[in-house]
This record gives sequence, structure tokens and C-alpha cells, in this order.
Amino acid sequence: MSGHTPGPWSFSPFHGTPESIAESRKYGIEPVPALTNDGQAFVMAMVDGEERKRVALVDCQIRFKRGHGHETDCPERIANARLIAAAPELLEALQWYVDNDDTNIGQPGNEPYEAGLNRARAAIAKATGE
Repeated sequence: MSGHTPGPWSFSPFHGTPESIAESRKYGIEPVPALTNDGQAFVMAMVDGEERKRVALVDCQIRFKRGHGHETDCPERIANARLIAAAPELLEALQWYVDNDDTNIGQPGNEPYEAGLNRARAAIAKATGE
């Protein structure tokens, strides 16, 4: 690999697990945005299976009042953070295709080709939030 923090990386626009967020919304409580006081979203990496480490802070291009970044809606910041979080998977999928370009694996219908294609699709879905 290229020396970057190993994946998987993750991004969530809100504090809490998807389950706790869904439970809160069930009672009419909106989740709290996961932002720094400067209005930055953070992309996290899993280290040693559990410990989390920040790998990126993502700014929004619109101005906000310091300490009120959580009140600033910024779809661009969320989209950029998702793209950054998907970077290790996108790199891995591209490397697989480049490494197998000169073999017969890269033919539609072959099981390894379909597996590589599915990995690429999953990485794209993660990057786009689908």
C-alpha cells in the first residue's frame, strides 16, 4: 500500500450509531451533527479493530459563526467527507483492476471480474452515500 492510514475509514454526519439515531428520531429527537466547533466534519479510521483515529477534517465553503458550526447546513461538506472516507476502498478497487488488466480475469462473466466489479460498486456507493 502507499503508507496512508489503513482503512476502513468512516464518516457519519451525526453523533451516535445508526441504531441510536433511528431510536432518537422515533421519539422526535433530531440527531446532533458530528462537527468540530469550527464547523468541520471528521473522517475516522479504525485502528487495531476498535480505536478510532481522525484522518481528515472537512471544511464547508460557506461562512458560519464560530461555535455555531453545527447549525450550518452544508451538503458539500457531507459529500466531500463521504468521498474521503471511501478513498481506501476506491484505491483498492482500482489497484485490483490495474493488477489484473493483462489477464483473462478482466472479462465480464468471470467470477473474479464480477467480485472486483462488486467491490468497485460498493466503494462508489460509500463515496456517494447511496
